[in-house]
Amino acid sequence: LDATATAGPDLAATAAGRRGGGAATYAIGPGTRLAHFEIVRPLGQGGMGEVYLATDLALDRPVALKLLPAAVARDRGRRARLIREARAQARLNHPNVAHLYFIGEDLGHLFFAMEYIDGETLAQRLERGPLPADVALELARQAALGLREAQRHGFTHRDVKPSNLMIDGHGVLKVMDFGLV
Repeated sequence: LDATATAGPDLAATAAGRRGGGAATYAIGPGTRLAHFEIVRPLGQGGMGEVYLATDLALDRPVALKLLPAAVARDRGRRARLIREARAQARLNHPNVAHLYFIGEDLGHLFFAMEYIDGETLAQRLERGPLPADVALELARQAALGLREAQRHGFTHRDVKPSNLMIDGHGVLKVMDFGLV
């Protein structure tokens, strides 16, 4: 993965779509289609990307789409980093790591689609108060299992924090955001 990033992103290795003209914008709204995904609503944003809830039209399921922010859309290093993140996460198949389904570019937007976790981040959960000791230990165990799987594949997450750990409605924790791997 590192060799790929230093050599520049190989966009031929992503699923090609329609190319947008001019400066890319990321103020995309409901109904916008990128490849076979339709945007439902924004989920959040950070320095490494904007995340949207979308519908995978081919499989009729919800997904989370992560796009590069408009401010860095043409930065080759940031593009390479997003591709590296997607490839690292895609290699991991573990119940405590969010699954990655697709990477592509459409209408000038480089993005990837991953498992949508209907739940909350550990940070959001902690805002309501401390966790009972048994729950905290179980969530720590699940995070460690997901991170161990990444380590087995030669990846170090490098950004483990409560906002990068999602807890679904069944109490299953998923490690997210491999942007600094």
